[in-house]
Amino acid sequence: MATIEVPSRAAAFVIGRRILDTYLPVAPVALHRDLLPHGGTTECWSRNAGYPDLAEVAAH
Repeated sequence: MATIEVPSRAAAFVIGRRILDTYLPVAPVALHRDLLPHGGTTECWSRNAGYPDLAEVAAH
């Protein structure tokens, strides 16, 4: 998994939303937010869903 720097927290949330909108529909399992310590689906990411290219997502 890659890491990128973004100019603001707002930009990070936009990138996160884009990634979830793209990859969440193909994720093999759906868990309720309350079951995850940090409340996010990315905590149990699956290799089967693929890996986002963060730099590409941030560029758009």
